[in-house]
Amino acid sequence: MTRAGMYRFAGELASPFALVGLRLWTYITHQERSRIIVRNETGEVLLVKGTISDGGWSLPGGGIERGEDAATAAVRELEEETGIVVNQSLVVKLGVLHKGDDDIPYTAHIFQVTVDSRMLPNKPVNTREIAAIGWFAIDLLPEGRSPMVRIALKTLTKQ
Repeated sequence: MTRAGMYRFAGELASPFALVGLRLWTYITHQERSRIIVRNETGEVLLVKGTISDGGWSLPGGGIERGEDAATAAVRELEEETGIVVNQSLVVKLGVLHKGDDDIPYTAHIFQVTVDSRMLPNKPVNTREIAAIGWFAIDLLPEGRSPMVRIALKTLTKQ
């Protein structure tokens, strides 16, 4: 078994417990998160599938660290999860989704950036955290998406 396969296997075993812990941490700390909608030159959307997750596809992103602003967190998480490096000046804030609205489990700052699809490295950069990455046509998104994908993509249509 490859190292990436071992991480995925361990992630699948630990996911239920890690998700409970993450949700509890978010509940206690009220930590806000950043999510970033990454589109390429043909309008496709980049989705990631975490090793520790409910198995669904989601937008790149994660927790905002203490003293960090939401845009910086979005850019940092994008690089950590996908290897795509963008200049923060290219990132556009679309809005904030508040905990409790539309069954959102946490407050999420939603950003958007458009990149050349070739910026996504050929080899995964973070197999400990990310099990799969892919570009998807917005009208042909994969099954098993997190609710955050649907809700966040609604912010695009409001622009």
